[in-house]
Amino acid sequence: MSAAKPPIRVLVVDDYPDSAESVAGWLALDGFETQVAHDGESALIQASLWHPQVCIVDLGMPKLDGFGLAQRLREESWADGTVLIAHTGYTASEVRHRALQAGFDHYFTKPAEPQELLRVIEDRAREVTNKVPEFGFDRSLGRSSLMRCRANLNIASMDARAFDERIRRHMIRRDLECPDDVLR
Repeated sequence: MSAAKPPIRVLVVDDYPDSAESVAGWLALDGFETQVAHDGESALIQASLWHPQVCIVDLGMPKLDGFGLAQRLREESWADGTVLIAHTGYTASEVRHRALQAGFDHYFTKPAEPQELLRVIEDRAREVTNKVPEFGFDRSLGRSSLMRCRANLNIASMDARAFDERIRRHMIRRDLECPDDVLR
């Protein structure tokens, strides 16, 4: 058995805590290391200490909005390879253009399809490690976090049964034990 590659670090930034925790939760289920920030200023501090490879950022936030955060991150030498993903409720083409000018690499309108976000992050994982990170179940997420993940994913066209089945397939594929009490 080969040693597992370190997981890709993903910083999720959203001033709506349930949204940030839900996205971070399902990314953690897919084997990514995640942290959450609820405004641009704290995200900038976390990012400078943690050096994430991917940042998923809401645009409309207090203190420092997503546009300003992207511009500030692009000024940091450690963030040269960081993939910045705008994840926002704004749909206007002018906002998309402004986001790309601010330094975002990708733009998703909420609720983004989880598979599309995963595709972008897994592409980054392949660049960094030449391999998608190993999957695993993190018991520290707990049942309530998984329920919030489920609720958020339902919005994005995935029902609870499909979500549970996806987790089970993960565990079987990786020969890991999946706690049934968390999935019910």
